Amino acid sequence: MRNTHRILVVVIALVCVGIYLYTAAPFMLWQDAPRFVAAIVTLGIGDPAEPVYVFLAHWFTYLPFGSVIFRIQIFSALLAGASLLLLYKLVIRVLRTPKQLPTKNRNQPNQHFILPNRNLVLLAGIFSMLILAFSYEFWSQAQNVETFILDCFIELVVLNLLLSELSYKTVFAIMAVIVFICGVATGTDPPVIASVFPLVLLVAWQWRVALGYKRLGFLFLFGIAGIVLAWSLLAIMELHNPLLNDANGLSLSGIWSVATGQGKNVYAPGLGIQNGLTWSPIVMLQDSWHYLVILWMNFTPFLLPVILAGGIYLYRAKRRIFFSLFLVVITNFILCSLYHSGNEEGWALQSDAIFAIFAGVGSFWLIRILAAKWPGINIRLRTVAILLLAFIPLVWWWPTLDRRNWNFTQDYIDNLYGPLKGPAILVGSGDLWEAVSEYVYDATNYKSEVVPVFASYFYAYDWRRQVLVQRTNIKVPDTSHLTHDSPAEYSKFMNDFFALNLPKFRIYVNQSVFRDRYFNRSKPSFQLDTNQYAIIPVGMVEEIVPKNEYHDINLNTFVYHFGNGFPKTQPYFLERTSTGEMRSVTREMALSYDVLAKYDIASGQMAQAISFYQKAISLDPKNSQVLADLGVFYGQQNDNARALTYFQKAHDIEPDDQGFLYDLAIARGAVGEIDKEKQDLEAIINNPQSDTTLEQHAAQRLNSLNQQVASPSAGIPAPTMALTAPHGWNPFANTAMNIGFAYPPSLQLTQLDPQTVALSDPSYSAATEKMLIYSTTGTTINTLHLPFPVTGTKLQSQNVSIPKFTGTMEIYTAPYGIEQLLFLQRNQQIFVIRFPANKSIDPSIVSGLVNTITTLH
Repeated sequence: MRNTHRILVVVIALVCVGIYLYTAAPFMLWQDAPRFVAAIVTLGIGDPAEPVYVFLAHWFTYLPFGSVIFRIQIFSALLAGASLLLLYKLVIRVLRTPKQLPTKNRNQPNQHFILPNRNLVLLAGIFSMLILAFSYEFWSQAQNVETFILDCFIELVVLNLLLSELSYKTVFAIMAVIVFICGVATGTDPPVIASVFPLVLLVAWQWRVALGYKRLGFLFLFGIAGIVLAWSLLAIMELHNPLLNDANGLSLSGIWSVATGQGKNVYAPGLGIQNGLTWSPIVMLQDSWHYLVILWMNFTPFLLPVILAGGIYLYRAKRRIFFSLFLVVITNFILCSLYHSGNEEGWALQSDAIFAIFAGVGSFWLIRILAAKWPGINIRLRTVAILLLAFIPLVWWWPTLDRRNWNFTQDYIDNLYGPLKGPAILVGSGDLWEAVSEYVYDATNYKSEVVPVFASYFYAYDWRRQVLVQRTNIKVPDTSHLTHDSPAEYSKFMNDFFALNLPKFRIYVNQSVFRDRYFNRSKPSFQLDTNQYAIIPVGMVEEIVPKNEYHDINLNTFVYHFGNGFPKTQPYFLERTSTGEMRSVTREMALSYDVLAKYDIASGQMAQAISFYQKAISLDPKNSQVLADLGVFYGQQNDNARALTYFQKAHDIEPDDQGFLYDLAIARGAVGEIDKEKQDLEAIINNPQSDTTLEQHAAQRLNSLNQQVASPSAGIPAPTMALTAPHGWNPFANTAMNIGFAYPPSLQLTQLDPQTVALSDPSYSAATEKMLIYSTTGTTINTLHLPFPVTGTKLQSQNVSIPKFTGTMEIYTAPYGIEQLLFLQRNQQIFVIRFPANKSIDPSIVSGLVNTITTLH
């Protein structure tokens, strides 16, 4: 009979392993998983490193069948099956621990014990196996390439040893094994496996008399030996010379850095970055609540009463065991609450194993209660009814976790890399991009001529630069002067990097590089030097090319192919980071259409631009960047009401973005909401996080409004402007040019030739970012020979009303954006004003300046 039960339990575990492999996605890996595949294949040192997990999983890559991902999934599934067997054994051990009966005389030793029914105990063990096997997170991780199933396996090994029959003769040997295993386990995910450490220390303390100080010292050395063994694997990997190498495995500082997670503790809400020990009460409360939500959903709400019943039973009948197990839960809960991680649902597997034990004990107690309350009900019927409850998670989560047809990550790789032509450098940012690019470059032969460079890490970490230089032919700018403290330095470093490598490589950049804000929440950190480079949209990325070098855009690169009906149909995740990464892909697609739309505008293809904007919004309706760009587009079309609508939506989504607030303010002024515009401008000026340049523009605009000379338009002077200059502006007069006007002291005035002056913001150096004013005599603008080139195609020409002048505005498309020329004619004098591109000078200042222009004679 005993062998029959053993065979049954092993069969159940193997069936579960089969289900995991059957439902696993061929390639849909999230968070750190693609990077782990690369590390496992090459014995590389990733971030996180987790050498024990990588080393053990590496041997499965030599299996002679299946893809490399499937081989590693076999490792995860087998670990899951072994964990279920350990869980079964642990539940049996817990229930077979004798329960002492209460006595009438408390001073009289009690020699009576209750030994539970053997068959009920075995069924409780099976119930516990099933409930954990098909809980969401355990099942999901059993399909994945991650360390959390190994952590769960180690936890159950340690618990089986700790709850075994310890005696004076066996305690040292068992504790030595436990402490060594815990030391080795630090080479997986230290904060996760640390959930069992307090219980180990507690048991060692309880047996301190039997062990003695000498043996306690030996136990300490065993733990250190395990730690040394685990992290010495990094040195072995370093000698292997892996392609993926995020730390120096032969350096004590490198090992210490990855082992202790140096630099992982970040809390910068102004930049939208939080990770590790944030010590933020809000973040900790949110993570605590999320832990409880995951518990609620993991086993499904229907089984929570069974888990609770098991906890109550153990508390009442076997209190020492209850507190031993619950200590693991409390520790895990505290760690999950204190340490903010993208993988926190996987961390909770340590608690899930304990709750599965409680569930098994709860099923045992419920069967006993039913037998006592309703003895007439057939015992088999009672048992089957309770056992069926264990299959609820299987039925509940099967539609969600049956991912065998999802090949999403490979689809993403194909769409991202397909248009790239080598040799090339792919500069990127973002968790999913980083993990996928390392997988592609290190673990496959696909696009091996495309070298990935993680922009901010490449700028910040010398070791990453060294590894790339050693293993590729890329060149790195001089780094001796880097202080890593300003977006200007970061931008210069990356622009210099482009200049060094463009002669030999194509350079592609993903959208996140242009959007990431490492230094200031109100402004992207990286600024492309438009004096040197132009950008060409290429699918999900943009190609950096020398200025004035343009290529035809292949619209086929913007036709994305995903299986399973994505993005309309999307898989469901309990993991917040996985959901975020899925959304990040749709965001990348939407932004690619946004970039293409702006390029079409510059080419004069307005109808096609609108179609791409519509695609972008349909993919990602809450993409603040797309909404803001739509606002700019409609503002350029003088549809100020619609522009205001889009600016408002963008600001509502990202209320901390001062750039969006500034656009909203200008749009409000354009529709006559001057008071609201002033309030928004004051909010920018009073915000300590505002970018200095933006704050100056806001102050100048507000000053203009207060002087009642500001224009409500965004680029084209309004007909009702006053002619007096704002207070504090500098006067300019040139009798040879027959012109006078006023300009703010923040602008720099340069006389280019006897007939032309330029005004510019000193922080912008490109020629297209200067405002040019040209003066000549004549009666018609059609025969003028301008001293500056006008590139692009004329979109429209319209009359504008400027007091004392006849005005005509011509709008052209140019490769760098919209180019506007204003022709002012009075008597025999003509002034031509070329407006700056890209709002390098605030439109309100431009409008105010234009309205101070007058002839001197």
